[in-house]
Amino acid sequence: MSEKAKVAPLDLGLLEEDDEFEEFPAEDWTAKDQDDEDISVWEDNWDDDNVEDDFSKQLKIELSKPLSEEKKKRTNAEMAMELRTREAQAQQSQQLVRMEMERKRLYRK
Repeated sequence: MSEKAKVAPLDLGLLEEDDEFEEFPAEDWTAKDQDDEDISVWEDNWDDDNVEDDFSKQLKIELSKPLSEEKKKRTNAEMAMELRTREAQAQQSQQLVRMEMERKRLYRK
């Protein structure tokens, strides 16, 4: 007999018992059963953005400052890196187009 035949089948009894789900009775809600106060409280607190808070003021001040030379260099380096990345992506795209055109040309023959 092979080793596969010697292995006893697994008992899945415990796993199958876990498949039962507790059922809850459905509640019938009417319009008068709903709490209108809860809805208005949630809506009142939804838009609590204060554009004149301390963080907004600090951010406006920071953004109005001129960039230091070090930050300008870093920004230029980041832009150069992004440009090189885009050029590489464009070259890859062109190569894929050429390969696809060659594949179609060979397929037609």
